[in-house]
Amino acid sequence: MNDSDWDEAYRYLRFLADALHLRDWTFQMPQEERPEGTDAAAGINVTYGRKLATVRLSHDWQTFTPTAQRHYLVHEL
Repeated sequence: MNDSDWDEAYRYLRFLADALHLRDWTFQMPQEERPEGTDAAAGINVTYGRKLATVRLSHDWQTFTPTAQRHYLVHEL
């Protein structure tokens, strides 16, 4: 994914998090990191007690339908 795609994915993550009343959480989404496991579409690591989470997207994120992307992100949140 290029920088524009990555920015769009992050904005969508933030939109979904806000809709789920997670406005006080900070989300990081480093481009260079991928979820653990070869079949994972997305993954999350949470820093407990700090309301901080790192979300990782698979290298083929852009090939998923918008519905699938929403499903995976909501699942991680």
